[in-house]
Amino acid sequence: MLSVIRTVLLCTLISITLYLVFSIDSNETENEALTNKSLNNSTDSVNITESAESHEELNAVAETKVHLSPKTNVFEDLFGSTLYRWNSTIDSATPPVLVEQSLSSLLREGSADAVAVYFSASWCGPCRKFTPMLAQAYADINKKLGTKLSSGQANRRFEVIWITRDNSFEEFVQYFSSMPWLAVPFDKVDGILAKLAPKYKLKGIPHLVILDGLDGSVNTLEGRTQVMQD
Repeated sequence: MLSVIRTVLLCTLISITLYLVFSIDSNETENEALTNKSLNNSTDSVNITESAESHEELNAVAETKVHLSPKTNVFEDLFGSTLYRWNSTIDSATPPVLVEQSLSSLLREGSADAVAVYFSASWCGPCRKFTPMLAQAYADINKKLGTKLSSGQANRRFEVIWITRDNSFEEFVQYFSSMPWLAVPFDKVDGILAKLAPKYKLKGIPHLVILDGLDGSVNTLEGRTQVMQD
């Protein structure tokens, strides 16, 4: 009887021991799985954060590009967005029409070898004397360069932009009718003049400044002297 009891107790003890061992192993395995899952979740979070930061950086770059101003025509910076020109007509008996047109359609960087800025006025005697000389030089140079000078022709190889000092629009139009080139609109002259007069050292008229046709840099401030010598 005693031996039977001992046997039962031993079996019970073995069962309890086995149960405890398996329980510990199971818990360790489960804890390891939870730890790995937690690590995986942590790694996912880092990746997501990095991905979000990358997207934010890309969006910032995109927004910066959107807000960047497009490159402007260098001559628009100097003379404004529009210029006057005379519109040619088929019927020579019909007087030409004064047209205000976008500068970019008339003059672009490199479309002319040189651009002259002409300051003058109809009330100025030396101006009235010099303007025909400049008109002749304008025709001769463009003819030599093979540019047709029909009225309204855009992108001539040598271009002149007139900035008037006349006191009224009527005087401006009358004087401009003798010119084959372009002009700053009368109502915008004051703003353009305030910017360009110190830049081109305007002290009196007539004054002719020759610019590079590619980048608008100054070739000479003594254009009048050069035209008169030629």
